[in-house]
Amino acid sequence: MDLRISYNWLREYVDTKLSPEEFARRVSLSGPSIERVEHLASAFAHMVVGRVEAVRKHPNADKLRIARVNLGSESRELVCGGTNLREGMLVAVALPGARVRWHGEGEHITLEEAELRGVKSAGMICAATEIGLAELFPMRGTHEIVDLTEVGVKPGTPLAKGLELDDAILSIEVTGNRPDAMSTVGIAREAAAILGARFLWKEPKLPKVAGKDGLSARIAAPGLCARYEAALVAGFRVGVSPLWIKHRLTSAGARPINTIVDITNYVMLELGQPM
Repeated sequence: MDLRISYNWLREYVDTKLSPEEFARRVSLSGPSIERVEHLASAFAHMVVGRVEAVRKHPNADKLRIARVNLGSESRELVCGGTNLREGMLVAVALPGARVRWHGEGEHITLEEAELRGVKSAGMICAATEIGLAELFPMRGTHEIVDLTEVGVKPGTPLAKGLELDDAILSIEVTGNRPDAMSTVGIAREAAAILGARFLWKEPKLPKVAGKDGLSARIAAPGLCARYEAALVAGFRVGVSPLWIKHRLTSAGARPINTIVDITNYVMLELGQPM
């Protein structure tokens, strides 16, 4: 079985300051084989967070507008066709040298300064599909740019840092005889033993639940099922999960759906058991 695990997440459960590459080398010598280390931030080189200061019509194109964008150390005018572009919005800006997929299609290209219908644009305000963020920021319509306003980071912040994507993903081969290692906690426990490091994960203490709701379970075949537990959860709303949960799911190859599905998948990736 192959696992994809966020190194930032893994380090919450094992006390190590090793680089991802050194961690992979040492763990692979004595435990599950870490086949690959993928640095997410490299895909977002030359990309920053910008704040739209002003928007005006493009003089030569009805569907384009010109946005003055604060990039921290400077402001630039960028041509944009985003239908949801507005003043005060935090946006993802790809600068010359960034690798993007134009309109989210085809192969990646290296962005260069361009002239769009007679107006120079030294950068590009991006849609999620153009920079590989479609899972974290699903588009609700065509020609919609990424809205980072709720993320709340300063203009000029590198995009990977602002979205907490300055992480490494470990691709780990776990053999079928090691189900105990088929989770983030399992790998952390294994790594702690190999490295002689502290294992930081603590088993959660669950609150006692009174049986007022009438929930009960009966084991019809005790010889086949020695134990069954059930709990009723109430008072929640189905909605969009926080960005940090969506990042951990996508880093493991899972697609965010909603809060209920996502927390089930999160626990499965953490503990190796979905419930």
